[in-house]
Amino acid sequence: MGSTVPVSTPSTRSLWSCTTSYMSEGDLYPAEHPFIRTLKDSDDPEETPYVAMTTGFPLYKGSYQTTRNTIPPGFRQNNGDHFIAFPIKGPDSDVKQAEYVQVILHPNPIVIRLCDDSNKVFTQPLYTVPIFHYDGKPVYKAQELEVLKMDTEGREQTDHMIHRLHDPSLTAEVHCFCTMSQELGRLKEAIAEGEDRWGELAAMQCKTIRRLEMADALACIKDMDEGLVDDVLRSAGEGTQHGCCT
Repeated sequence: MGSTVPVSTPSTRSLWSCTTSYMSEGDLYPAEHPFIRTLKDSDDPEETPYVAMTTGFPLYKGSYQTTRNTIPPGFRQNNGDHFIAFPIKGPDSDVKQAEYVQVILHPNPIVIRLCDDSNKVFTQPLYTVPIFHYDGKPVYKAQELEVLKMDTEGREQTDHMIHRLHDPSLTAEVHCFCTMSQELGRLKEAIAEGEDRWGELAAMQCKTIRRLEMADALACIKDMDEGLVDDVLRSAGEGTQHGCCT
């Protein structure tokens, strides 16, 4: 098995090993979730955006937390094994970490953050934290990544090791990989089934075309059309003759 990148794509060795199919940091780590709307209170590009409802109004913390200084249902204190580095910068340039976090695992994992001294809800996509190497990042082969897939033998042991790493962002990234692998597998099966069905329909159409050719259907239709035209012209001529006689 080869690398997960195309065979014709050479790799380089640097802080960010890249390929000829260049992917920027913005492409690799999008700052915004495609389906979550956010707002800001200032024009400061470094201000952390907060979540808005579909109506355009802010989503307030009361939707999650009703009592001050208590852990909201579904959230964890942002410390220890559950800590996720996620600094929040307000319009006053004050930077702080969230007190409570909730990780939502789906095809695009996100982390929701709440602060005791803010009524707003903060969220953004959750990515595993990169480790920089001066000799370049590793390039995994497809066979090596099989250990992360859900239906692989020994997956329970892999999950146990991931849990012992106490890294919520890595757990979310592995979940994302598994989800994408499953979706790609289903899509591959659907494409294969579609190709088979296409082949069946194409074969049926070829047989139909052959039968039409054997019956010379187009010539028959053309002859019928020309015959109708002749009948119309003949009828028109006869009508003109009767008119002249009268």
